[in-house]
Amino acid sequence: MGLWTAWRRRSAARDEKAGADARAKAIAAGASEREAAAAAEQAVRRARRRRRALYAGG
Repeated sequence: MGLWTAWRRRSAARDEKAGADARAKAIAAGASEREAAAAAEQAVRRARRRRRALYAGG
C-alpha cells in the first residue's frame, strides 16, 4: 500500500469516527435522526477543516 493510500484511509477513518461520535452524542441528547445526521456531517467538516489547518501550519 502506498503512502497516499494509507494517508487517505486514515483520514477517512478519522472522519468516520468524528461523525459517529457526534451522531451518538446528538442522539443521546435527544436529537432526531435528521438532526443527528446533520450534527455528524458538521463534525466531519469541522475535523477536516481542523486537520487542514494543522497540516498547513495555521
